[in-house]
Amino acid sequence: MFARSFLIKSIVVFGNLYFSLTLKKGLDIKKVKKILVIQQGGIGDVVSSIPVYEVLKKKTNARVDTLVGEWSAEILEGNPYIDNIIRVENETFFSKNIFRWLPIISEIRKERYDMAIILDLFFKPFLAYLCKIPIRAGIDQHGEGFALTLKYKQRISPPQHYSKIYSGILSKVGFVWHGKPKIYVNGARKKTKIVGIAPGGGKNPGAETKVKIWPLKKFAKLGDILIKKYKMKILLFGDKNDLEIAKKIKGLMKSRVEDLTGKTSIREAASLIRQCNLFIANDSALMHISAAVGTPTVAIFGPTNPKKLAPEGVKYAWHADINYFDLNKLDEYNYEQGIGGIKVEEVLNLCKKAIRNKK
Repeated sequence: MFARSFLIKSIVVFGNLYFSLTLKKGLDIKKVKKILVIQQGGIGDVVSSIPVYEVLKKKTNARVDTLVGEWSAEILEGNPYIDNIIRVENETFFSKNIFRWLPIISEIRKERYDMAIILDLFFKPFLAYLCKIPIRAGIDQHGEGFALTLKYKQRISPPQHYSKIYSGILSKVGFVWHGKPKIYVNGARKKTKIVGIAPGGGKNPGAETKVKIWPLKKFAKLGDILIKKYKMKILLFGDKNDLEIAKKIKGLMKSRVEDLTGKTSIREAASLIRQCNLFIANDSALMHISAAVGTPTVAIFGPTNPKKLAPEGVKYAWHADINYFDLNKLDEYNYEQGIGGIKVEEVLNLCKKAIRNKK
């Protein structure tokens, strides 16, 4: 761990020195004809950044492509502001091994992009440099954005909401962030008494965070209340990683639910969530998707911070006194006082408010 930390710090120091001596500055947005947006890995991160594409397309009328992992690519399909989705195999996308990236770098160089908007840290700005993209705008955190030509200095404490960070990046190229994330799916919205619940999450090809999951017995109790007292129908959502969680939830519940876990693609799930009257989830990809299709959403947060990550309009439960956001030190997180301590009544009250606001 020490050797890895020392290596990263050495790369940052050397990178900043080298690029300070060689960097060519200057921006003529009128000459920008091709833009590449380099995404983060998580589906929630990708959903959060969707307004970036609309701003770029409307302000430049350039071709706007995106480089994204296979894990998240499907959620961007059908977006009218994206011209081309470059899918990268997941293991490569989450890798910092430059040799794995060489074939992709070679292909991107052929496209001769004028500008890259980089929504990830450390390695991805350097990747854009290797792709010979002359204008590179992104986040500079702890000096890790040394390969950027336009740097947005992210504030670490107190944490910034993701929309402020993306807005900061766009401001470096003279644009203003506007709008909310929107996923383009088929199907008209209907009036229903259906509640979607996603009790899992916290896992993608790059990381796994089990402590982001609210206790399953509380999810089960909440589901039973919604069915018995409010006559709601419950749909369980999740991917194949959540199959065991869904099984346990059904075993804990007294009422029957319809289990869609592992049975839908991301876009199929988005379309079904759009038909729900309410959606309840942990801080997860499906929470972001629900907000982006316009369904009233209640999120249960911890150890992550909703002031940084909650989509606009989402009602959330969070024990703010447990103000913990460093996912590199999860062994220090007090689960029982944090997300584990959130009561069913707290979440139920948020559900009532979310439905009432919809009316």
